[in-house]
Amino acid sequence: MTGTAFKEQHVELDSGRLFYLHGGEGRPLLHLHSAGGPRVSPAIEQLAKRHSIYMPTAPGYNGTPAHARVASMVDLADLMAEFARGIIAGAWDVIGESFGGWVALWLAVRHPDLVEQLVLEAPAGLRTPGTITATISAGVVV
Repeated sequence: MTGTAFKEQHVELDSGRLFYLHGGEGRPLLHLHSAGGPRVSPAIEQLAKRHSIYMPTAPGYNGTPAHARVASMVDLADLMAEFARGIIAGAWDVIGESFGGWVALWLAVRHPDLVEQLVLEAPAGLRTPGTITATISAGVVV
């Protein structure tokens, strides 16, 4: 983490303790991290100038305990909804990055009343069985 004013906090939810980073001021923004775990990037630092940013750590990431009742992406989206309902007051926006984009999609589908605006950064989980995957070899799409 950088020298920003983000603080690590935690909350007790139905399935267990959830850790999160919080920093910034302004309109609330829920940031759902990639498979690399949460990090305060330069882009997040810029957003924190105008937004109050909440960055929950998905259970099992960064050495946090897993939650036995969170066994799917839908479960994880529901957990993030529980987190946001309890911690973030009023309307809020969501940014999902890769793995977090997959969670954010399910969050928006299952809890549309909670999500004002949705931004997906290279969301994972959108492939369907039988999808052809392109690869790049020497600058040529194969």
